[in-house]
Amino acid sequence: MTRTPGLALLIAGSVLALSCARTPTALRSKVTVTGRVLVSGEPLAGTYLFFGVSEFDLRRRLPFADQNVEAKTDSMGAYSIRLISAEYDVDIQIPDGHGLLSRPEKVHVAADHSRLDFKFDGYQVKGRVLTPRGTMIDSGYVGASLQPRGHGEALSKIEDGNYSLLLPAGMYSLYARPADFWTGFSFQQMESVRINADTTIEFRMGGVPISGQVFGPDGRPMKGAYVRAEGTAYIQMQTGADGRYTLFAPSGSYTISFGPPHPFYITPRVVGPVTISEATSIDAHLTGVEWKGTVRRIAARPVGDAYVMARPVENGDHRIAGIRVDSLGSFRLILQPRLRYDFQTYDPLRREQSVIEDVTASADTTFEILLPPEITPSRADSTVKLSIRSVSGGKVHHWRRGKQADVIEATFFNTDRDTITLVRPGYVDYWDGGAPIVTWEIRTPEGRRVDQSMIFTCGYVSVLRASQIFTLAPGERRTFTAPVPAHFRYEMGSHHYRFQMSYENRPNLSWRGRPDRDHNPDALRLLNQSTPCRLVSNTLELEVESHGRY
Repeated sequence: MTRTPGLALLIAGSVLALSCARTPTALRSKVTVTGRVLVSGEPLAGTYLFFGVSEFDLRRRLPFADQNVEAKTDSMGAYSIRLISAEYDVDIQIPDGHGLLSRPEKVHVAADHSRLDFKFDGYQVKGRVLTPRGTMIDSGYVGASLQPRGHGEALSKIEDGNYSLLLPAGMYSLYARPADFWTGFSFQQMESVRINADTTIEFRMGGVPISGQVFGPDGRPMKGAYVRAEGTAYIQMQTGADGRYTLFAPSGSYTISFGPPHPFYITPRVVGPVTISEATSIDAHLTGVEWKGTVRRIAARPVGDAYVMARPVENGDHRIAGIRVDSLGSFRLILQPRLRYDFQTYDPLRREQSVIEDVTASADTTFEILLPPEITPSRADSTVKLSIRSVSGGKVHHWRRGKQADVIEATFFNTDRDTITLVRPGYVDYWDGGAPIVTWEIRTPEGRRVDQSMIFTCGYVSVLRASQIFTLAPGERRTFTAPVPAHFRYEMGSHHYRFQMSYENRPNLSWRGRPDRDHNPDALRLLNQSTPCRLVSNTLELEVESHGRY
């Protein structure tokens, strides 16, 4: 029996020649498509299949909902899906860690072509992954990409130092990486590895050792300080209880940073660039000039949630020292001597920042920082009602490839006796910033806060338009829609969460930092006359399906 490694598509049913005379009516008929996903004859559960209408059939102007449809295999590797008769590109997303390589497939769906099975086969590639000291890595991933690129990536979990991949014949790029990014060694990469038989490949992390000790402001070894080498490779680790570290870096040029553990009130030290070609020892002393003081609000008590930060004027992004003040408004920063800093204070209540520019850290200094008074509550805070609901039902997706996002609707209702003026929450139904501040709080049913996974900042700043400012007459409602918030750490699979939206209109807040001269004068006039308010919505409980793919 001849063995044919690779991904095979098995279509059950008779094969008929395609006719150019196929009618739109036949194309739009729904077909129940069934099939299985198999690996060496065994079912593969939890696999997502994304069926996207091919470029040929996009010209038929099908509804968006019918152009991109997804299915998921059950415990027996089986799936079932309703599709319009058409040509499809199928993207198979294998659960991470199974060591399989997928690639897009083109299929034809019709009433007599409704059985689609996908079979994975290949050669076994397995082995061990070792640290520079020869011990086995307990967890991580080995990845394989077929050359030339354009296919998927096979990922195998490292368990007890071992991995296993199932790859079709071809030329591959392979890499191994630990699950812990603070190990002190870089990825191990192999290029142009030919796979045409069952193979054993061993990975051993290596590099030139860079070692030393980090000392804190008190002169003692500092535990948990980070040491980061950036250049030919990217390597990082944290110091042990004795303040010691060892990085294993491929030979090359590096900039090495030493910073404190949380809270980050000490300016990181930067060494380099230095050329590493042999074992090197570098110590770091995080001593320096002390800036301390108190943050208070004018005619009020200390501010316990303000944030103070010192950013070096030159090349300062990686050498920032900052800390949230304590309940008494007190703070303390340790700065690298003789550097020039911009000293910033952020007021979370007023969402404002004040800056003392270009101050040299030449001597220990005590500051008393005064913030503006608290904002006087507006009548609109209590008379404007904000409510949210899911347009997409009780179960939503936070993101789906090739599909329109599920939507949450926000409604503003004016119960006051006077007309009010507000700024719409974002631009073109996406709440992406501007004068109103829109934030989400997401919690589990048990009350645990769900953290944001990442923050995206767009370099383009929208111009304020008069059409973005609206009025609400007494008794009037106004509704806006936006996608389910995507940048949060949802659990994989389906889980329940509680959503709450906050809306804050600040007429005097700058419009995303863009100069006033760039905006429409009428829009700025309307903005300045708009109604200040801080609104909090009802709590909305939804079941969120997360693929962890955002």
